[in-house]
Amino acid sequence: MPFAALTGYGAVIKETERLTEEKVELEEDSKTEVEEKLQLLKLYADGTTPITATYFVPDEKKSGGAYVTVPGKLKRIDEFAFTLDLTDGKKIPIRNLLQLDSPIFDAIEPEADDAFRLP
Repeated sequence: MPFAALTGYGAVIKETERLTEEKVELEEDSKTEVEEKLQLLKLYADGTTPITATYFVPDEKKSGGAYVTVPGKLKRIDEFAFTLDLTDGKKIPIRNLLQLDSPIFDAIEPEADDAFRLP
């Protein structure tokens, strides 16, 4: 192993080169679409409802973060913690949602007045 004059320097350079994305602020129509989908899930999800969520995960070391897409089964919507709780234990922050998909959206028409609103 060659002599490293500056211990940890390579790791610092590698971290600096790592790219992050900025969080996208949803346009009003996209925000409304996500809110409507959340309302449908709130009304009709039964603990086995499959969903696919794309959401922003902030980077722990520098500004920005990354968008990740995860499939799972929705256990519940936690309206106090403002998360989507999946059956595998993952908690998705609703404030960071970019997109939400589920087969339930194709089968159900909205009918509730109690809308789920994003902050």
